Amino acid sequence: MDPIIEQSETPGSQALDTKRNIILVGHDVLTDVNYLKKIGYDIYNLSNLQELIDTSSMYRAFKREPHPRNLGTILANLDIASWYLHNAGNDAVYTLQAMIGIAIRALLNRLDEESREKESEVRIAE
Repeated sequence: MDPIIEQSETPGSQALDTKRNIILVGHDVLTDVNYLKKIGYDIYNLSNLQELIDTSSMYRAFKREPHPRNLGTILANLDIASWYLHNAGNDAVYTLQAMIGIAIRALLNRLDEESREKESEVRIAE
């Protein structure tokens, strides 16, 4: 380490007592939270837990479907290729990709709807 730069000034350094905010993202995440409780760990005891985001619920809301879909089906519907699901590392990556994919598709759909509404208003005005 460069002796001129103090430890607190190095890029990315944080004080040891500083906690980062946590947003837990998962697919059917409450199942994982309940499992952790069963084995003695309550995630809600984390003072820095800000939010739980569930891609299963996100997708149901996005598609307005009453029943949940598995992660593989959601990924396929979003045109995201996936292999070896149910491997912890892969599931983590694919769950984040699904979250981003759902958010982008929802935004694009909303922009399309707004564009169609504007076109309709122009036609009516003409």
